[in-house]
Amino acid sequence: MHMMYNLFMDKFDSCLIVEDDFIMVNLYKVILKSAGIDNYRFCESIHNSKTLVNQGLFGTVILDINLPDGSGLDYLAWHKENHPHIPVIIVTSDSSDETEQSCANMGAFDFFIKPFNKARLLTSLRNALEHYRMKQEIAGFSDIIMARDVNENNAFHSIITRSPHMSRIFKYIEALSPSNEAILIQGESGTGKELISQAVHKSSHRSGKLVSVNVSGLDDTMFSDALFGHEKGAYTGATTERKGLVLEAAEGTLFLDEIGDLETKSQVKLLRLLQEKEYYPLGADQPKLSKARIITATNVDLEQKVNEGTFRKDLYYRLRPHRVIIPPLRERKGDILLLFNHFVKKKSKEVNQNEPIFSNEIHETLLSYNYPGNVRELMGLASDLVFRSILGPVSKEDLLQLLNSDLQADPIEKKEVSLSLPEQIDFMHIMDIYGRIPSLDEVENMYISEALKYHGGNQNKAAQMLGISQSKVSRWLKARGESE
Repeated sequence: MHMMYNLFMDKFDSCLIVEDDFIMVNLYKVILKSAGIDNYRFCESIHNSKTLVNQGLFGTVILDINLPDGSGLDYLAWHKENHPHIPVIIVTSDSSDETEQSCANMGAFDFFIKPFNKARLLTSLRNALEHYRMKQEIAGFSDIIMARDVNENNAFHSIITRSPHMSRIFKYIEALSPSNEAILIQGESGTGKELISQAVHKSSHRSGKLVSVNVSGLDDTMFSDALFGHEKGAYTGATTERKGLVLEAAEGTLFLDEIGDLETKSQVKLLRLLQEKEYYPLGADQPKLSKARIITATNVDLEQKVNEGTFRKDLYYRLRPHRVIIPPLRERKGDILLLFNHFVKKKSKEVNQNEPIFSNEIHETLLSYNYPGNVRELMGLASDLVFRSILGPVSKEDLLQLLNSDLQADPIEKKEVSLSLPEQIDFMHIMDIYGRIPSLDEVENMYISEALKYHGGNQNKAAQMLGISQSKVSRWLKARGESE
């Protein structure tokens, strides 16, 4: 995989600047040099820019509108048709709303009016290059997935991620492959517990199949009949024998989702299945032997249910010889745009539409959201935005309205993500949250913010928790306009 990425590294960081003004060219050189960016090239005409972009050498284009051989809008229309995966940043002296709207309609990544804010342009350029890099990674993932499906039957091909945390989970699952013990998968709703169960089954290379059942809402009779089957004549209406899902999963894996909702009587029967590897079909006098591996999943706190007396303690410990805890999407921030672009590409292909290009503001808003519904929510959001883009460009305001609708659990706050600090924070966890190595200022901001939330805004207690002075917390709040 890393070899494939290296082929693209020059394009990840490479920018083509289409500008014919000598003064602007020198200004770009100064700005880029000050930011440590040296992988760029200039050209001064539409004709030359098309030639260079067709060579596949660049990950982003910065484009002026007024050029010697035509309008940049003509180039943008051509670019959208031929290279929609490469972001284009418009920099122009034309400040009309019509021009900006035309650029947005043709998929411009961002729009600047001369003279522009240097820092904002650099931020936009970095985001555009990151956007291109993720597009290429997704394409790379697809190629790798297809190859592995044929040659290696890769167990994790359906899980799109670059999170170090998820990588550690994959390694743990691979290490568990020889084990026949039960596995408990825990995680919030929408994090992908069923995908993880499929990965566990595939990595185990068991000869039988994966059989899945959601036990939520099943009373004891339905649970027993579905899992264990019944003998002919076991009850009124049982005119034929039913084998049951345990037998169907023989030599394979039985996946029980929403295990926290299992009724007490059914818990006793599942405990016997795990302890004795035996079960009784309804109406049977003799037990049958189970050869299925058991995987369970839940989005509730089973320990709390044990303490409340609604879940058997002995069953809980039988279910979790091995345990996989899936992090929520808000702690996999580096996966947000990767997954979003994957879902957009997939949905666009399904509905036979050109893949839309979303603005830098859309990406920033997506990154700032909390995702109470996790990956499932992001997938639905991406699908909706694909259809909305058919009607015209999607604005930041459109997206904010969707995220703040009464269908969402938590309204979005500009540029903020609610982070939950674990009992112990290690470097890899912080990287999972930010999707990269964060700056010291970002880490400090996260710690102070969470300490204040933990203590209900009490500055003294937050300062004591962090081992800093109360005045530093106060200055931190004042810098953000949040002081009383």
